[in-house]
Amino acid sequence: MGKGPDFEREIPKELSLWWTNGERDDVFWRVKGSGSRAKSRLRKHGKTTYGQHGDIKAEDPIGVPLLKVVTLELKRGYKKWSFLDVLDRPPMRKGQKNRTLQPFEEFMEQVQEDCEAYGTCPCLICKRDKRQKFVVIPLMLFADMQCRIGEYYGFTITIEESSIIKQPMIALNYKQFFSWCKPSFFKNHPKNRRRRTK
Repeated sequence: MGKGPDFEREIPKELSLWWTNGERDDVFWRVKGSGSRAKSRLRKHGKTTYGQHGDIKAEDPIGVPLLKVVTLELKRGYKKWSFLDVLDRPPMRKGQKNRTLQPFEEFMEQVQEDCEAYGTCPCLICKRDKRQKFVVIPLMLFADMQCRIGEYYGFTITIEESSIIKQPMIALNYKQFFSWCKPSFFKNHPKNRRRRTK
């Protein structure tokens, strides 16, 4: 059994416990085939598939508010890669039209496709071999969180936008982020407020 499937089982359980204040570990679960059916329908027919985008879905409706705000993409392993790969790679040569995408750019391309279709923000949860887990979210979403939750004092890395990365992103330690971030931010997010009827 590979590390990826183990990671895809571990994260939904941890998110469920965070979402329910330690009461339940079964609110979220991994999407079968990592959302391949949803991607196929979107690319071939331009159709969205309810609850099947990204790598994590809500098994219980109480988890839906989180997924109305973010699309969760999980990445485990991928050997040696770093945000520095985007920063310090050689410049394009004269006459060169395309360049090899770095692993982080590939991750972002994948999650951004879903986000554009479903109107959500990208949220990557990654773990390199023998390293701690981390979270990558849009800088704008993080700024909104700080306004509503309070100052975040952990270490962060900002990733600027580019032709591939559509908006500035920020990387944070997974444990520190989920200790600080409150489910109420998502539950009370404007995307989860009912429309007023006349």
